[in-house]
Amino acid sequence: MIPLLKSNIEDQELIGLISDGDRDAFRTFYARHGGRLLGYLRRLGARGAEADDILQEVFLAVWRRANTFDTARGEVGGWLFTIARNKWFDWLRSTGRRPTQPLLVDFPLVEPSTSPETDLSIAQAMRSLKREQREALELAYFGGLTYQETATHLSLPLGTLKSRVRVGLQSLRDILETR
Repeated sequence: MIPLLKSNIEDQELIGLISDGDRDAFRTFYARHGGRLLGYLRRLGARGAEADDILQEVFLAVWRRANTFDTARGEVGGWLFTIARNKWFDWLRSTGRRPTQPLLVDFPLVEPSTSPETDLSIAQAMRSLKREQREALELAYFGGLTYQETATHLSLPLGTLKSRVRVGLQSLRDILETR
């Protein structure tokens, strides 16, 4: 087993080292996040070897695109879960499959916290949205549908759907900031 020499380094610094080609930093990053991401992919519906394959694609993307991470756009965890979510939906589209899991509001919208209270407040915030905003966010973000597919599913013009998603995301931000 390779010692994780960089285990005391913050994720943001690890990403910088990974973008410089540091394999130890990559191993540390994988050890820190691989299990949680695999669990996330399984919650999305990936099973067995397909979950492992998608996880590998996620970390390949991290290795190749670490230099694109921008702290001004968010946290490392959010970036990582976005890559995982996108790889999952890419895989679904490439195989012609649809998500088989019911839409849930407990997917990590941000990096899972160490505080159950924070995770609970995100789920509560989703439940406090107007029904049409919640539906739009669940289908577009968690249901694996494109904006056009979501608009068709909800019988809405594309512009209306995009407005609902934008307003829903802003409402989520406002709700979470006041808690």
